[in-house]
Amino acid sequence: MKKDIAKMFWITVLIVAILTGCGKSYEERLIGAWYGAGENEPEFVLYSDGTCDIAETSGTWAVVNDNIFKLDYTYYGLTKTYTITNLKDGVLEIVNDNEERTLYNEPTEEVSVDDTITNDAEINNDLEASVVEDADGAKSSVRKLEGDGYSSPEESVEAYINALKNGDIDAAVSTFVIESYVDKFETRAFLERLGSWSAKTGWGRGTKITGDSYEHQLLIQGRAADITQNLYTQYVTYSGFFYDDTVIPLFEENSVDEFLDAYQGEGFTSSMATMELKEFVDPGSLTEVYETFMEANSQRSTAYFGFDEYQYIAACIEINGEDWLLAMTCCKDGDKWYNLEQGGDLGSLLAIPLSSAGLIPYSELDI
Repeated sequence: MKKDIAKMFWITVLIVAILTGCGKSYEERLIGAWYGAGENEPEFVLYSDGTCDIAETSGTWAVVNDNIFKLDYTYYGLTKTYTITNLKDGVLEIVNDNEERTLYNEPTEEVSVDDTITNDAEINNDLEASVVEDADGAKSSVRKLEGDGYSSPEESVEAYINALKNGDIDAAVSTFVIESYVDKFETRAFLERLGSWSAKTGWGRGTKITGDSYEHQLLIQGRAADITQNLYTQYVTYSGFFYDDTVIPLFEENSVDEFLDAYQGEGFTSSMATMELKEFVDPGSLTEVYETFMEANSQRSTAYFGFDEYQYIAACIEINGEDWLLAMTCCKDGDKWYNLEQGGDLGSLLAIPLSSAGLIPYSELDI
């Protein structure tokens, strides 16, 4: 009998211990630093007193209603809210209407920046406008993709809008810095800020590692492809595909025919043909925290682009009789202006989904 009582006692202790360990709250498990994939600097650090370090400033955080994660940026006056979908083995997965994030409680990758990286200035001096010469003296012609530039950032954005209206992708791409983007890109500054490198990171960027002509051509094509990829996601988003990086299953009988029948036609093309620029809008009128947010973010995000001046442009466009907003980042190269990014920092501030490439109906803006 005594043995049975002792046995039951220890079973009870074990069950309590297990339940206590499993019952650890989200708040307790979230305390600490959380990193993006391949980053050495944490996205945010959460403290047990409800304060946090985030985006180079301070703030507060909380978990409400069991799984709703809130971050308040004290400096910017912003609040971001996510639903926690997974928190296990040092991996945090959160989602809201605009993004899905996966974060880790320790850095996942690291590539050090050392003196083996070719100096950007030396590479740039060896590059000509239409001919590239590698270390062995071999030359190859490169078709110039960027245009001649514009006298103002508004003109570059207007040219981009007209190209979209006409369905002319080459013309749209030519309004952006392409070759100049690659040539001026500060590889060292970018890698030092990012703290890591991967082939995916380099593609679409101007990260010059070897510095030969073949890499240079790849980076130019990658830069142009990055712009057209954004245009494609914008196209399928507003054509009704609801682009979100998920796979649409087509295993059921007749599912392929049903899918093609549902979306065949002109898609967003016919809507783009109705585009009319109504006016340029002061970005500061769209949100009260524009000045402080942009000052902080522009210094960080433009540190490695290498251009003379930057400007955020907001344009009101009419599409099919409805007002839309286009958010763009422009840059000045010498005495000419070009488009730099679709959406960019302004798009992030206004919570415009990345898949929209900076273009969104006014009715969907939270302003």
